[in-house]
Amino acid sequence: MAVIAVIVATSCMQPGRWPNGKIPYILIGFNDEEQATIIASMYLWEQSTGVDFQNILFEGYEKTTNVLHILKGDETGDIAGMSVCGYDENKLHMTILANITQQTVVHEMGHVLGLTHEHQRPDRDSHIVINWDNISGDASIKMQFMTDTPKFFSYKKYKYDFYSCMHYSNNSASISPDLNTIDSPVPVGIYDMPSRRDIKKVKEIQGTH
Repeated sequence: MAVIAVIVATSCMQPGRWPNGKIPYILIGFNDEEQATIIASMYLWEQSTGVDFQNILFEGYEKTTNVLHILKGDETGDIAGMSVCGYDENKLHMTILANITQQTVVHEMGHVLGLTHEHQRPDRDSHIVINWDNISGDASIKMQFMTDTPKFFSYKKYKYDFYSCMHYSNNSASISPDLNTIDSPVPVGIYDMPSRRDIKKVKEIQGTH
């Protein structure tokens, strides 16, 4: 399950926006192959939205409080990844990645850039069905299926996006691979790159459009 996990401390122009569209980061605990996957996934966001992920070990950065710390997680757990959502100059920015695939990393970097889960939109019940009895885990897992209003953009400006990299899959957190936790008219949560609407939202949040 993906639950989700910086820059100079100039003023943040609006909530969730990384100053100047730059995200200083450091990778902790990953091998070379995993680092390559992470960097390639960041590149997809950079090329499509104009944001700039900056590895502080190579590009230099004196401060540490607003650096995005990306840590290796427990591969044996139920959580594929976790991230804070958007930029806040007063909080620690951290992402934990246990499942090092392009799909997971793209999803978690979407959170870092201010996106929330598509299947948690307040209007989602008009588009999908949540099968609560099929969801495994405790209350913290079920919370990932509850509706939530995005903080950094107006969801009403965008049609529901079945192709979003921020959507959970049909059997995410299921008690059985054969049982859907999400029923949808088309397969969801299977994409390893941002959709067109994901890109538009990030450009709006980060001011790079």
